[in-house]
Amino acid sequence: MRAAGVLAALALAAAPAAADKSLTTARIWSSAGTGASSAITLSAFIAGDGEAGISKPVLLTGLGTAIITPSLGEFYAGTYFTPGMAIRLGATALVIYAIYGQQEEVRCGSVEYKLCKQFSDGAFATLGLAAIAFIGGAAFDLKELPDYVARANGVTVSVIPTVLPTRGGEIAPGLAANLRF
Repeated sequence: MRAAGVLAALALAAAPAAADKSLTTARIWSSAGTGASSAITLSAFIAGDGEAGISKPVLLTGLGTAIITPSLGEFYAGTYFTPGMAIRLGATALVIYAIYGQQEEVRCGSVEYKLCKQFSDGAFATLGLAAIAFIGGAAFDLKELPDYVARANGVTVSVIPTVLPTRGGEIAPGLAANLRF
């Protein structure tokens, strides 16, 4: 009977706290979010048939999700705004500026006189800069993810009932403290 109590106390002391967050799970969330947002955003350029060869609704959806989804691992760890998210927000502003402010009208390649919109030369540089910022913001969040998870797990102190051997060889009830940081 006493051995069962000792084993139960040891099992309680070794059990992880319920609030522990897994770095692997956080990385899966962030990586999946980044991949999904990137796929949506790129599909607007690949399959677009709207103005300047892009699908604006798909692009804006991709940009909106790209601000948030690379930070899903941080959300899992309990942090809801990150520096990487701020970088991606600025990159989104650059893309919107390029799409709505850096287009020019040119003559279409048809026989009759018809005007079409296309990106100006400066728009490609702006879009390239925005792409670098998006990648940098996502990479920053992925790099800092272990720190967010460690902060979420924090310092825990627990007091655990246990049994202790006495000088006489008997077992007596006691308390054990567990500090995790």
